Amino acid sequence: MKPKHIPPVMDALVNLIQKDDFPIKELVLSENKLKHDLHDFINALGSNQNIQKLDISGNFMGDVGARLLAKALQINNRLRTIYMDKNGVTLQGYADIVYALEHNHSMRTIPFPVFDIAPHLKSHPDKTDAVMRKMQELLQRTAMD
Repeated sequence: MKPKHIPPVMDALVNLIQKDDFPIKELVLSENKLKHDLHDFINALGSNQNIQKLDISGNFMGDVGARLLAKALQINNRLRTIYMDKNGVTLQGYADIVYALEHNHSMRTIPFPVFDIAPHLKSHPDKTDAVMRKMQELLQRTAMD
């Protein structure tokens, strides 16, 4: 898709997922390099009550996208699985997600973000381990509920 077509397509998708009768339970938007064009969509996830599985990996949404996702996860109680690696999210972005998971009891799976986390394993091994461990603990807690 040409870059000039991305904003109107994403706007239409945002409008769709905000409708109560939006029937899709699984949505794959991976490897599109949407960057900031994904932000409004993530913001709209908070009110969506249908999507249960979402793949937004490979979009380079960065920490801003992670912060928006964290905010959406504090509201959304239907999402169960999110694939979000290859988004250029730092430890701070994942710490924001962890904070949101403390208040979200519906998320069950966020596969380990190998590509996003690998650079931090050398520079901040202890902090990386702590953030990823906490995320997995919270997800496992939810899976057992």
